[in-house]
Amino acid sequence: MAALSPQALPTRDALAEFARRQRADGGRPGTRAGDSGGSCTITVSPYTRQRDGKSEQVSGYQRSNPNCGADVGYEASVRPVSSRVPERASAPTRFVAPPLTPTPPRAWEDQPNAAFRAAIAERERSAQRPDHGYGDRREDWGALGRYQFRNSGLRGAGWLDAEGRWTSRALAAGVSSRESFLANPRAQEQAFTDYLADNERQLRALSVWQRIASEVRVSNTDRVPVTAAGLMAAAHGQGPGAVRTFFRELDGGSLPQSGAGRAVLSRVRAFSSVPYDSSSR
Repeated sequence: MAALSPQALPTRDALAEFARRQRADGGRPGTRAGDSGGSCTITVSPYTRQRDGKSEQVSGYQRSNPNCGADVGYEASVRPVSSRVPERASAPTRFVAPPLTPTPPRAWEDQPNAAFRAAIAERERSAQRPDHGYGDRREDWGALGRYQFRNSGLRGAGWLDAEGRWTSRALAAGVSSRESFLANPRAQEQAFTDYLADNERQLRALSVWQRIASEVRVSNTDRVPVTAAGLMAAAHGQGPGAVRTFFRELDGGSLPQSGAGRAVLSRVRAFSSVPYDSSSR
């Protein structure tokens, strides 16, 4: 056998090719033809090499096969192909938000003149109370609910009779006591609708409604427009009769200075920009 030079030493790729051919010939990878089967060794024959300018004889030797028992070369990097078709990866689950449930309107929000109702509750300082003031009860004034109804207001609305008993109108709305009235926001809104209708009727009868679109001259630089909302708010706070008295005194050439007169002017001013539709109340 010819001697191998250092440059001719078997490389990893050469060994892989050798093993591939051996398998093709029925031999075992990692052995040379003539080697004992299964030795997993490589035999290198004696050869001559040059070292420091001198020839040097190298005896033959054996070395272990690093690829013994395994496929080598390019075949080692290829895994057996399975006949099983891989499952398709399922699409990622998409989060679908549940449909939003519409928030039901608060009791006054679907009523006529909702902005006016809200402004009255703010003025009465009941809007910020628990349950929007529907359960509010002021014993010192005898006022009930979000809009601070007194007996006179409930009588005008047709919900109390002259003896202070709840009428058929109240009973039809589920109200038979002060407690049931306070516990029923819808009933309070209906009572307020009836109350507004009665106040407007009185303001018209007292020739006050015709003041709408005029103004109250407080000073040369302070003029307060008179609006439907302002008149209705003043009537709610002081009663239609006090509103008529205010304008009579104003017609006499003096700005009313009584407590009731100042209260009427305060509400006419505060509600001058609040919308109010008298046809719907």
